[in-house]
Amino acid sequence: MLKFASPLLCAILLLAASAVPAMHQAIEPLPLFELAAPAFTTFTLHDGLPASVMTGVIVDREGFVLASSANNIVRYDGSHWETDTPYASEGTLPTLTLRHDGSLWAAFRDTGIARFDGSSWQVRAEFPTGFVRRLAETRNADGSYDFWGLSTDRGLFHFDGQQWQEATGNSQLPHDLLSINITHRLLGGERLWVGCGNAGLWFREGKGDWQRFAPPGFDGGQIEDMLVTHVDGKEQLWISAFGSGLWRLDDSGLRKWSMQTGDLQTNSIYALAESTLDDGQTVIWLASRAGLVRVYKDRVRTFGREFGLPSEVIRDLKVWNSPDGTPVLWLATEGGMARALANVTPWSTLSLLGSKGTGVFAVLVEPHQGEERLWVGADQDGVAVYEHGIWQQFETLAGRRASAVRAIRKIADDSAGQSVWIGFGENELVRASESLDFKRIEAPWPVLPGQSVLDIQGVSLGGTREIWIATRKSGLYRMRHGAWQTMSPPEASQDWRSTAITTQVDDKGRTWLWATSSLGLLRYDGEHLTLALPLQDKLKSNLLGISLFADADKSVLWIGSNNGLVRVDVSDPLKPHILANDLPASPDPVVYDALRDSKGRIYLCTNNGVQLLTPSTTGYASRIFTRRDGMPHDECNTNARFIDSHDRYWTGTLGGLGVYDPSAERQDLQPKPLKITGIWIGGQPADPERIELQPAQRNLRIKFALLSWLNNDRSRFRSQLIGDESEPTPWSASNDRSFNHLPPGAYTLRIEAMDYAGNASRPIDIPIRVIPAWWQTGVARLVSILAAILLFYMALQWRIRALKRQRHLLEAEVADRTRDLNQANARLTELSLRDPLTGLANRRKLHQVLQQDSASNDARSWSLIFIDVDHFKDFNDRYGHPAGDEALRVVASAMLQCAPAHALLARYGGEEFACLLPGSTNKDAREVAECMRVTMRNRQVAVPGSSVLTQLTISAGVADRVISGSEDFHVLLRNADKALYAAKASGRDCVSVHDAVRADGSGPEKR
Repeated sequence: MLKFASPLLCAILLLAASAVPAMHQAIEPLPLFELAAPAFTTFTLHDGLPASVMTGVIVDREGFVLASSANNIVRYDGSHWETDTPYASEGTLPTLTLRHDGSLWAAFRDTGIARFDGSSWQVRAEFPTGFVRRLAETRNADGSYDFWGLSTDRGLFHFDGQQWQEATGNSQLPHDLLSINITHRLLGGERLWVGCGNAGLWFREGKGDWQRFAPPGFDGGQIEDMLVTHVDGKEQLWISAFGSGLWRLDDSGLRKWSMQTGDLQTNSIYALAESTLDDGQTVIWLASRAGLVRVYKDRVRTFGREFGLPSEVIRDLKVWNSPDGTPVLWLATEGGMARALANVTPWSTLSLLGSKGTGVFAVLVEPHQGEERLWVGADQDGVAVYEHGIWQQFETLAGRRASAVRAIRKIADDSAGQSVWIGFGENELVRASESLDFKRIEAPWPVLPGQSVLDIQGVSLGGTREIWIATRKSGLYRMRHGAWQTMSPPEASQDWRSTAITTQVDDKGRTWLWATSSLGLLRYDGEHLTLALPLQDKLKSNLLGISLFADADKSVLWIGSNNGLVRVDVSDPLKPHILANDLPASPDPVVYDALRDSKGRIYLCTNNGVQLLTPSTTGYASRIFTRRDGMPHDECNTNARFIDSHDRYWTGTLGGLGVYDPSAERQDLQPKPLKITGIWIGGQPADPERIELQPAQRNLRIKFALLSWLNNDRSRFRSQLIGDESEPTPWSASNDRSFNHLPPGAYTLRIEAMDYAGNASRPIDIPIRVIPAWWQTGVARLVSILAAILLFYMALQWRIRALKRQRHLLEAEVADRTRDLNQANARLTELSLRDPLTGLANRRKLHQVLQQDSASNDARSWSLIFIDVDHFKDFNDRYGHPAGDEALRVVASAMLQCAPAHALLARYGGEEFACLLPGSTNKDAREVAECMRVTMRNRQVAVPGSSVLTQLTISAGVADRVISGSEDFHVLLRNADKALYAAKASGRDCVSVHDAVRADGSGPEKR
């Protein structure tokens, strides 16, 4: 019995080992934070900023973000930037400072300093000079604080709580001061440090004299900023020397990062900030003229516009810890403002390799020397390998230019263990050693335009290791005992495509090989390669990635395609059958592949983001990730996916390499602060503590904000004026309420808010009192009521008989007029949506239908046919406009003959027509278009006023699209129009189909 089960057991163990490599080993995962770039949310003039160049940023004690430009201060209310706020100023280049007590101060380059009192800036005239660079606070060892003013013409000043006074020893200092900080234990004692504009760094010990800091090698001149950090209980002083670079001083000495050391892209550094990761590691952030600089574990990375920043020049930055402890990084740049999370996030962009081409097409994470090694293959940029904290890029492999890398796989090959194989170019194949030496493998497939290796798999069949290769233009090949063999089913032609390969071990221990192709689903039983499932309605053209999952007692292939995901039950490999599609709708028809991690989560990569399917009691819960979640691009690439041993999902996209780490997900349960940002009565600011509308005051406006640091665009609000409204308003993005002509009385406006995660904030109740006019008082109302009753009684007796006589006549007349009006309105509506010449719908009707569908929540596929009459101008010129009108009516008749009942036919304009087909695809629409073309070709057009009979032809363009928003509606029109132009360019009298597939239907060209 044991002897019989041994082959099956070995096969199962081999499959498990290949599916979850080194699962039992303690492999150090790749450091995602070190590899990753922050995901930036940017703000520009379109979001309310007063200027592109922003120079400063701070977050006040309430959570409002304040940003300064050359001559203004603006506030971010969670949805846009406000310029008309009490924070607005008239000084030049304000620098904002928030003290430990929450008070907000500003230093101006030309008008001195000011303190914000809650409603406006109060200028502190006692400050000795108007040229102030910065106000800064330092904390002493006993917990007390000192507040300093640094001027550019008169040196250092100290605030004693009441007045500003010249600091002790100021005469010993240069007078162009820029920065200040304090250390308590560094170099053996307390030191106060001051940075100057031209004279470098100065310090004093305790109350001693000021001295210039000038150790050997320190060339700091313009000291823009200083930052004190604590690592392992020891102090460090970070120094930003504009023009010299970055310095760090600790008890072991000085360390420098600069352009000269090869660490920085610029020595022009403005500001410094610190954040802390969940594991306690310190991260230093630098604002520089080459982008945002991150120093982590003494390694430097710079992020510029290619990572989504609005400008390379960062003028200021602040790290703000949100109420739930999330470090949020705010940047003031010369292109606007930017925000990012300063910690590990679930989605990260790890590499922009290939972003100038068509992105990343291959990714592999393998265990290597107790760590993980990352392989990335991209269009145009070759192969990059990350190991031991260093990237290596290979633009050539084995002497060949590594262009169009399409496959990187680690497989069991003819060697003693496993090797990394790489396919690139038109017929290049190399094998990599552990030491990254590359050996070229002679490939048998022909060199053809568009040829490439799409998949590489090592397979054990009958105890023999084989290498199987899937190619774009020549199908399948295998290497057995060192010799290549072409593997083609009988149905194959010379030009056919295979995209992906997987293997299956059935319950009898037999190994099967499955491959996707342009022919359909292929099966290899160890002897014969056959077409197991040809292309059909449920298995549509261009099959892409393939994976085998165990589903209860079934073995199911999950296959990506240009028409969605297809699942095939192969529990009996000889009788595969397609399963019903009961999965949640994908965000795009093109689904490249499906991968499943050890927790059963399934990832589908599409042309519009990644769909995560999480098993539930009723099937699968769906979640969509896009660029807004941190992906480098929404559009995935073929076969560019990998799940590592830590269940991290790696994906190559058009914009680079991204990774999703589910362990970094944090459930957001923190309610966000809800704030009132403004109250106006009659257009004038009002006291928020007492809202009273006098009789002459009619208009009341209240504006509010949810201070969310994530996904602000998904914040929702509702409100209810208690005393006037019976229920709250619907949830919406609107963050203000306006009231006109409120009746006298007492009201309460209750405002509620909810963030993107569904966390409800504490409601705000605002009392509102509307004072009545004299004639609205109780006595005046009583007298008015009695008088009205008396007048009414007298008039009623006089009018009652006349009203009775007139009632019947009036009712009849009203009924007649109402009926006539309704009929006239119906006719006008019909005429406005109908073309009078052909009787078809018009362009307005077509757009109305598409806009209504794009506004609904039910996304579905639509097909659109654009038709143009060939040489219609020549026909008009020759036979006249009456003949042209007759021709257009003949075209409409031909379209009506061929269109299905549910189609919408419209004259789009001039000689252009359209046919809109809901719930159909390009295949269905092409058949309709072809019918119209043939029918029209066989029709004769009579020339009015003569016996002449002539013929006209038409050209048609076809496109389809899943409509889920207004952008999809415009894309569908544009794609159909492009297809029509293609038909015209192809000689007319033909049908052209716009599709993301190649002309031969074999798949999207990702070249």
